[in-house]
Amino acid sequence: MEASTTTSETMSGFRKWSTTALVISVCVVDSVTIAYDGSLMGSLNVMESYHKYFELTTTTTAVNTCATFLGAIIVGPFTGMLIDWKGRKMGLYAACIVNILGAIIAGAATNIGMFIAGRVIIGIGVGLGQTAAGTYVAETTAPSIRSFALGLYFSCWAVGAVLAAGVSYGCSNLEPSNWAWRVPSILQAAPPLTVFGLIPFLPESPRWLAYNDRTEETLRVLARINGASEQHPDVQMQFKEVVDTLGYEKGEGQSLSFAVMLKSPANRKRLLLALSVAPLAMLTGSNIITYYFNSMLTQAGLGDPTTQLQINVCLSAWQLVAAIIGSGLAEKLGRRVLALTSLGLCSMFFYLLAGMTAKFGTAGDMAGTYGTVACIFLFLGSYAFGITPLTAMYAPDILPYNMRANGIAMQGILIKSCGVLVSMAFPYMLEAIGWKTYIVNASWNILLWLYIYFQWVETSGLTLEDVDAIFDGEPTHILAIIITTNFKTAMSSIIRVAACHASPIFLSARDTTNKAISLIKQAASNKANVVVFPETFIPAFPVWSSLRSPPENHDLFKRMALESVLADGEEIQAIRSAATEANITVSIGISEKVRTSSASLYNSNLIIGERGDILVHHRKLMPTFFEKLIWAPGDGFGLRVAETAFGKIGNLICGENANPLARYTLIAQGEQVHISTWPAIWPTRLPGKTRAVDDQQEQSTLRGSSSSRQANYDNIAANRTRAAAHSFESKCFGVLCSGYLNSDAVDTLVSGALNPDVVSEALQQAQQGATMFLDPTGALLQGFTVDPNTQKEEARDYLQTEEGILYADMDLHDCIEGKQYHDVVGGYQRFDVFDLTVDRSRRNPVRFTKEDTQQDN
Repeated sequence: MEASTTTSETMSGFRKWSTTALVISVCVVDSVTIAYDGSLMGSLNVMESYHKYFELTTTTTAVNTCATFLGAIIVGPFTGMLIDWKGRKMGLYAACIVNILGAIIAGAATNIGMFIAGRVIIGIGVGLGQTAAGTYVAETTAPSIRSFALGLYFSCWAVGAVLAAGVSYGCSNLEPSNWAWRVPSILQAAPPLTVFGLIPFLPESPRWLAYNDRTEETLRVLARINGASEQHPDVQMQFKEVVDTLGYEKGEGQSLSFAVMLKSPANRKRLLLALSVAPLAMLTGSNIITYYFNSMLTQAGLGDPTTQLQINVCLSAWQLVAAIIGSGLAEKLGRRVLALTSLGLCSMFFYLLAGMTAKFGTAGDMAGTYGTVACIFLFLGSYAFGITPLTAMYAPDILPYNMRANGIAMQGILIKSCGVLVSMAFPYMLEAIGWKTYIVNASWNILLWLYIYFQWVETSGLTLEDVDAIFDGEPTHILAIIITTNFKTAMSSIIRVAACHASPIFLSARDTTNKAISLIKQAASNKANVVVFPETFIPAFPVWSSLRSPPENHDLFKRMALESVLADGEEIQAIRSAATEANITVSIGISEKVRTSSASLYNSNLIIGERGDILVHHRKLMPTFFEKLIWAPGDGFGLRVAETAFGKIGNLICGENANPLARYTLIAQGEQVHISTWPAIWPTRLPGKTRAVDDQQEQSTLRGSSSSRQANYDNIAANRTRAAAHSFESKCFGVLCSGYLNSDAVDTLVSGALNPDVVSEALQQAQQGATMFLDPTGALLQGFTVDPNTQKEEARDYLQTEEGILYADMDLHDCIEGKQYHDVVGGYQRFDVFDLTVDRSRRNPVRFTKEDTQQDN
């Protein structure tokens, strides 16, 4: 049995690593294709036969060099759509075919136009391959090796460079024959031909399969990647995470076009960070050496072509070693440290290179010349150590699935555009100002270094889904993170919360949204950091279901369905924009409709960050009592605590605050502020319908028992009891935000009722909910109101009988002391005895496993 188990584990490990090695190999070969082109042009520019055959000038040399960039720019806008439409493997197939065709045309060129056409076609293939391969390796490799795989992908630029340099050096012996440049050009077809042969053995990206509802195939591929059975816990957990996250992105955001990407503040930040890789890769100086190292070496005093080709081979091998080392250290050092170290060293060696070239370039001093060459080696080694692996690694890390293909395509367009700039500008700069070009470039690098320091977000050690959660729940501006964690926490842990005790414009989503925006602005003007709205503030709470029989309520339900809002609809977008403008975190209750049904609604609450991101999207787990006539049960997807700049904030809706498991789930995420939202009233009996009790029951019932003596229990006491229990157990602040029932809502509820007098009396007798605050011991925290005219503050314990905004200042450090006594998710818990598992799956009505493309006859 033991031998059998060992054999099984060995086979599983073999399947895992053989699949991973195959995936990486294909992407490595694709990288070799890209790199071969760059090194090839550097070598061809040294060959006399190449220059003579095409009668090259500075301009035509630059055009020949940048032709592949132009091809990649042309195809760039379409690459993301192609691989999203037909899959990552199909993108690789297309890239291979186009690259092979381009290499043949360029190698057989009879004039400069044909040569440029071949290189433009190669550029189209390179653009396709770079988007498809980078996306593919990010989505198909395991998280533990993803950074190394992505780093290795672009690090193998050096393999292509060595190959091109070696072939060109060997073919230089054919000079002055034109085969000296034709052979290296035709052999550019070898790497894509190799990839073409390997693709059939590759699995499709599991995330592309999941996004296209091919879940059975997704599970098989994940099992293959992990080298385990489909029932293995790790495979099942990863499968669930991938399917749930992509299901959420598909349902909430769809696949994002270039224009739609720019609408969300969070997506703009992601895209800007991804695009910042382009100037990092192309404008830091490496391409001056790659494409025009012959001019540089000539300026340094080494004009012999054979010597230059020998140095080119050595440079390529040196970069490969440095890039592999950097790829291996990317996870340990982190992306930002790797980028900052690499770019800082590049700047230093470029300044040194300028000085060495200026002093010894024309002096004939071989020691100085060798020093110049040493600076070139040190510069390219520094570049390859960090920037080379990050070129392919960083963008797939930070872009979510529905932005990844188009985002990487946009990055590719910008990279190639920067390449055109380098190809066209630097020959003239080197010709005009010589070594001073290096000073200009090094100074630019310092500005880029500062951008990375203050802007880049660290992603090492995380799955792609974990990175999505970071961008959706934390500040993505590094300076903001530094301020938040170091300044606000250390210097000012006090936040101001505003709770809106307000009524909606009854059953009007648009008008209620406008009212919410007005209240957000008012709260922000009074220096609130967080503003809270009641349960289903937009468009209303369906209290009619407790007072009128179901046949009476069809019209009201229809209005409710029509006025409910989409979580990504225009009303919520307006709220998000208001939050961004006011720099305030917003918690708002909505009746949510979905695109999969015209009448299925959810009782939902959104927590929107101060940058407009939806940090938490929670659907009430179970509608309570009469609410079942309106809302469908939710799921565990939204049982999350938002990590905001103003603390860790969680929310439960109404009766959920009596659910100990739901509350524990939020406590276990470090909740510091707990928001409980409530309706204005919550009647359980009609007037005169108190429960009958006999004398024996009366004698045994405690005096004052609300269940036996009153039509409804004490709404304020019930809400406060539940919220206070949570604050005490969690050691967090509590925000009880109740709705307010105004006369317009009363008139609507009474109108059309079969027994209007009964409904009217019930509404008059019902106890209005109260809005208040609790401290981490569960005790009442005194708040205050602000007169909008005089700005005078008035102390208030709660708001109940009038609309308004109640404010309170909370020192989050007060959440610490009570944890010493009994931290129920830490030192005061027995994890060996109790175990809680929460399913965060988003429940969708259908999950398609296979696309049917056949048409009915």
